[in-house]
Amino acid sequence: MSERQRRPWHDHRAPIGGTLYRVVRTKHGAFAVGSGGTALARTAGGAWRVVLGNGPGGGGNTLYGLDVTDDGTRVWFAGASGTLGRYDYTDDATRSHVSPRAMTSTWSAVAVTGKAGSETVYLTNTSGEVLRGRVSDDHVEWTVASDDGDGDSLGSGASITSLALDENGRPVVVNSAGRVFRERESGWEAVGIDGAGSTLNDVIVADQQAFVTTSAGRVFRRRGGTWHGTNVAPGALRGIDVRKGRVVAVGDSGRVYRRTGDGRWSQQATPIGSALRDVSLGHPDLAVGSSGRVLTHAPPRSKQPSNPRQSQTAQSQQPSGGRSRSARDGPKKP
Repeated sequence: MSERQRRPWHDHRAPIGGTLYRVVRTKHGAFAVGSGGTALARTAGGAWRVVLGNGPGGGGNTLYGLDVTDDGTRVWFAGASGTLGRYDYTDDATRSHVSPRAMTSTWSAVAVTGKAGSETVYLTNTSGEVLRGRVSDDHVEWTVASDDGDGDSLGSGASITSLALDENGRPVVVNSAGRVFRERESGWEAVGIDGAGSTLNDVIVADQQAFVTTSAGRVFRRRGGTWHGTNVAPGALRGIDVRKGRVVAVGDSGRVYRRTGDGRWSQQATPIGSALRDVSLGHPDLAVGSSGRVLTHAPPRSKQPSNPRQSQTAQSQQPSGGRSRSARDGPKKP
């Protein structure tokens, strides 16, 4: 019996009629955001509770970006019409930070590094801009990071579709023109991708390498300064995650693909045919998408002895975000 037959993906419904665009793991369980400004927290029993039903500020704007602080106690979410807010598990409260610097364009992604109360928040938008917010208690000082230094310009007009932080906590962005940029001390540097030929939908940086998914169903991998592309799916690939050597990508028509040890990609069976937007690997693996669909999957058990942070309980609640986790899946074209 194959691995995918032994460990199938199971279909569940979250309390949202629209699309879930993003899912991360916190110290207290998974958290997801989506259409209409809905924010959901996964309980210990696997059910989803509504944390926010109409977005921060009550505008009902769709949330596309989501990330968690390094200590796993606070999540930041962002979306349409300048919508921005946060949720703190410590006091079960949401706070609005709508339209930082009076910017009201659609935020496509958010990434966070640092502990709650002293974190740095990065935002990207559909106008090709990057905003940086430095948090001190409840105050946030915002600057336009895309204007930093004298490096390559991000102002080409292409929409930034996804954002990740590298191992040094510096942002890496991808856009609808098939370009990848990373922030350096001197400014922004273009690092590919030559010949991408389509919109880059997602980026993640982990284990000294980067992975990027595209609307043409390709996955690009960068290691040692060189990009290598692989044709994986017949339709668009949206989200991708990396965890302990495992790499999984999801996309249109309910498709899930796993990268095997020899660098090839294998499709895994799922019970749905609707689009999946994001994936978060852990215990269990989670994939979210259209019509409030949430797929769960039991990953292979590690053969290595677990330490307290890597035990099954800790893995199910360990934050996945920040330095080596993308903050992705902004507004996508059908």
